[in-house]
Amino acid sequence: MFRTFLSASIFLLVAGCLQPAWAWDFRFPWLDLPASFDLTETMVFDYHDENHDGVDDNDDYFDLRSRLNLKLAVERLTLSIRLDTTSFFSEPSPAPGRAPYLDRYAPEKLSAIWNGDDLRVELGDFYASIGRGFALRIRKTDQLGEDTTLLGAKLRYRFGNLEFVTLSGLSNPSNTDLYEKTMADPYDLISAAQAKLRLFDILDASLHAVHFMYDPLDANDQAYLLPDHSWVAGAGLSVPDLAGWASLAAEFNWLGRQLKPFIGQDEGDFQNAWAGYLSASVFLGNFTLLGEFKSTDDFYAYTETASDDGQHNTTRLEYLRPPTLEPEQMEVVNNHDVTGGRLRLDWRPGAADTVVFGSLAYFAGDDGPAGKRFISHSRLGAEQRFLGSGRAVLAVGLREEHPDYAFGHHVHLVYVDAELKVPVSARHSLELHGTHWMLHELIPTRDYHKGEWTLGYAWSPWFTASVIFAYDNSPSVGESFAVFHRQDIDPLERQLFLAGSLSLNLWSQAQLRLLFGQLRGGLKCIDGACRVIPPFAGVRTELTLRF
Repeated sequence: MFRTFLSASIFLLVAGCLQPAWAWDFRFPWLDLPASFDLTETMVFDYHDENHDGVDDNDDYFDLRSRLNLKLAVERLTLSIRLDTTSFFSEPSPAPGRAPYLDRYAPEKLSAIWNGDDLRVELGDFYASIGRGFALRIRKTDQLGEDTTLLGAKLRYRFGNLEFVTLSGLSNPSNTDLYEKTMADPYDLISAAQAKLRLFDILDASLHAVHFMYDPLDANDQAYLLPDHSWVAGAGLSVPDLAGWASLAAEFNWLGRQLKPFIGQDEGDFQNAWAGYLSASVFLGNFTLLGEFKSTDDFYAYTETASDDGQHNTTRLEYLRPPTLEPEQMEVVNNHDVTGGRLRLDWRPGAADTVVFGSLAYFAGDDGPAGKRFISHSRLGAEQRFLGSGRAVLAVGLREEHPDYAFGHHVHLVYVDAELKVPVSARHSLELHGTHWMLHELIPTRDYHKGEWTLGYAWSPWFTASVIFAYDNSPSVGESFAVFHRQDIDPLERQLFLAGSLSLNLWSQAQLRLLFGQLRGGLKCIDGACRVIPPFAGVRTELTLRF
């Protein structure tokens, strides 16, 4: 099997090296309009080795994924289509209760965009964000392997100081997922409207409303877990620039959920939820002070993708992603029921190339009937730029969770984040970045650590190479480093992860990436949206061609 992968990898390498660099710009003769045509093809060929995660049906198989993007631009009109394919080879039989491996060959994204001076119209697939993520955020998140759009129509119109946006469409996540098997669509209908007005040349005011209709086509067998409808209504005020020394922002949102009726009920319960946000930045010479306050009370809207009678694994997709009070990569699952604030101070001591920063966040989260959970998060660090493009960042943090009820789960976390880029010459540089976590927990009592470090070399813009070393002995994956047996009856689990990656750019229109070894899985969080990513072991070859 590995010989098959090696042959395919060599083919992709040769194909990438033989592609010429060219672009296609032309004019339609009967319209006398400038036009351009772009093509981007990405092929990913994976060999999945034994990853020692305790799951038997995700090892020793191949998959080939293709993503073809075609875009035609004619003056103000842009037409685009994305065709996705997924093929599995020598795939294992699924474990009981898990979905099979399904090949897929279908269009994934279609769009037509007219961009005028004051009017922009989008048909097909589009991204959408209302408010600061409190009311709606449909977007692409590469770090989570997620790409969700709405399939419908979006209109934006500007009239002087007034901007109006309206949209409606069915949720359309990418069915070809980098980390999971092929997944189905949830078929939720989301509609929204937003009006923004600039007042007195300094104040921005906005009103917005969003409606979520879950499974209007009656095609999602997971819809019984979801409400019938949800509504969000809110308003915002902001002063982006107050005399050059401050910026202010405020937003308030109400959310209503109409639940499905239980057996014996004529109508389900109705739930109210609230969210408020305040922020202020003050600029005083070499100092910048940021203050934030956020309060969310049972404030969430999400969906579950369809299983199609067990043919697909289900995935939770978040429709709301409010700003967090902590670094976006922090593993914080509860971002919808917290109240608290954060202060951050940045200081540039006499030189623009040096920044010293510190922050303190304190807030309370709701653990349901058990009670409250109080969380404090302190962070201190510095950034230094040198030799033109050189950069060094070091930050240390302390995060503690203290529940206010008996026998609650306590967490004490100390962590280090580091980043270093050392330019050797104009085009050559060495890079190091990583993080290390040390955790102590009570009830149950346990200590563990985890982290990931990458050491790389870059020859800009042609070539990069890096070594990735990771470790994780958290209770979810074991009790000590290295691959081991917890008990004779337990499967092997991996605790140390070592991988290498190579990237080759040719003519800025062909890129080849090679990844080999093991990557650590676990909980990944971006902007408060979290997802469990399975570990990867094997070889991945990715070829991207742009014309």
